[in-house]
Amino acid sequence: MTFKPSVAAFALTISFALTFSVFRVVGAAQVQASEAAAQAKLRRQALAMLAEVVAEVPGLKLPENRIHIRLKACGLLWESDEPRARALSKAAVDDLVAVIARLDAADPHYHVALDVVTQLRLQMLESVGQRDARLALEFLHATRQPPLVNVNPDLTTPDHELVLAMNLAVQIAAQDPAYALRMAEEGLSRGVTFNTFNVMYQLREKDPAAAAKLASGIARRLHHEDLSRNPEALGVLASLLTSTRAPVSTPPDANANQNTSMVRLDESSHPVLISEQARRELFEMAVTVLLNTPLNRLGHLYGVHQMLKGMVLEAEKAVPARAVALRRRLAEIDRVQTDPRAELWKKYEGVRQGSIEVMLEAATNAPAEMSDSLLVEAAWKAFREHDTARARQIAGKVSNPQQRLHALKTMERQQADHAAAEGRFEAARRVLAQLDSTGERVAFLLHLSQMSVERNDHETAREFLAEAREHIGERAKSYEEFGLLLQIAEAYVAFDPSQSFAIVEPAIDHLNDLIGAAAVVDGFGLQAFVEGEMKPQGAYIWNDLISVCAARLARLARADFDRAQIAAQKFQRPEVRTMTRLLIVQALLEDDDSSAPHYLNDSAFRLSPTKETMPSASRPGE
Repeated sequence: MTFKPSVAAFALTISFALTFSVFRVVGAAQVQASEAAAQAKLRRQALAMLAEVVAEVPGLKLPENRIHIRLKACGLLWESDEPRARALSKAAVDDLVAVIARLDAADPHYHVALDVVTQLRLQMLESVGQRDARLALEFLHATRQPPLVNVNPDLTTPDHELVLAMNLAVQIAAQDPAYALRMAEEGLSRGVTFNTFNVMYQLREKDPAAAAKLASGIARRLHHEDLSRNPEALGVLASLLTSTRAPVSTPPDANANQNTSMVRLDESSHPVLISEQARRELFEMAVTVLLNTPLNRLGHLYGVHQMLKGMVLEAEKAVPARAVALRRRLAEIDRVQTDPRAELWKKYEGVRQGSIEVMLEAATNAPAEMSDSLLVEAAWKAFREHDTARARQIAGKVSNPQQRLHALKTMERQQADHAAAEGRFEAARRVLAQLDSTGERVAFLLHLSQMSVERNDHETAREFLAEAREHIGERAKSYEEFGLLLQIAEAYVAFDPSQSFAIVEPAIDHLNDLIGAAAVVDGFGLQAFVEGEMKPQGAYIWNDLISVCAARLARLARADFDRAQIAAQKFQRPEVRTMTRLLIVQALLEDDDSSAPHYLNDSAFRLSPTKETMPSASRPGE
């Protein structure tokens, strides 16, 4: 007897399926709505904290601190409260004008103070430039600073005001090409800078005609520059010749008639074109400088030298009377600049591409330096072929003790990496006993923790992090250990924020003690404080550690905003507390959080051996 489902049963099955699909879609929508609501709430909390930070600024003593915080706040507020942002930028400019007025060339720290002003002006352009170019230009004119001192009398110093103005023009070229062109053309009356060239480069996509006009103006201006003393103008000349080169031609198909004159142009290249006469004149200028500069003063000619080498045929065509002299000078410069070891490496290039046996045989007769390099490469080749015993045996023959030790230790770590990737963590951790310092051991445990998280093994990750924390103890005993402790806190954020808080909060207390002690001994070595307040620049490690603490708190704020805010309030000094809270707000509003762990970006422990893990002390140019 054959079973036949009834129509009613079939309909009921379809109904269940449809209902389940509806529930799944509704569930997903609810999750998305909940996440969106959480993000909106976090943004409101961040903006409320920003309002508190801005209110605290007048209480700071140093105008540099007030300027720095107001400019950062300006950038964060512009989209949501433009009038408030403009008021903050205006207040920052007023403070900056006062700072510039107090500059004293007789002050022994004058150059440091001038550098601070330069940094603040650049920050001002970054905060305001892309939002209101004309306002930024007004601010630039209102905050003119004394010229930089020329430290090399043989070379001209760039016009700093022009450099900043052209920096601004580069920022606005994409939004307002006509205004950027006008700024650049006005700037040419005072000189030419790399940023002038960069304006032209930015204009290529938006307004090719404007770019071509500016390119011609730059070419004319270069005739008025002393290229032998102006490295920046000489670099612009080289870049201009390169960027105004005709599109690269590609040969015809191999099967086509070889006598045909037809070629295909690379349509992806859209160079800015200047006249052939202008190009010939630029080549004449470049060749003249190259021929007339003594070989012992070639430092600032690198760009034009490389350009002429790459376009030597066009250069010879442009200045045929100097073709022979140009070839001779290029050869002379190559001889002067060539690393003697490069020829040695070139001689053994084919050997290095061969088998292990070929490399080992060559190593027996090669000079000592080359012999060690060949042995190291042969060892890594054996390692990549999974013959680790032979790899270690070959590496053991390296005569240079540093190279030998580095190769052997790196191989051990690579083996540990492979074991960890396969979940064999006990095998991986055997390398710990061979690591020399607390820093190396903690970094390796962090690495194993990361790999555990990637395998979704949070329990093992906790074990590694707990062990890493034990290596440091209750309190960090050095700058390095303090940073490692905060890396451990970062590792916990993804799956156990409470543990991360438990590390960061005592670290803030510790940092308070350290900063307090630094303030007491300030002036005996470092000078990080003025009038008892920490400087925004020049506070060295303190600013670094404050920034790292703020970064950890910003990530933790996504899990528990209130606790993160309370932790930030633990900083005792007002300027430190205000800056920390601002950095948290900046991270939250700019939404730079990532689900990927941040604590091993610079790890030395890689998944597979590469050139980066191989000793290369004898490789030319490295």
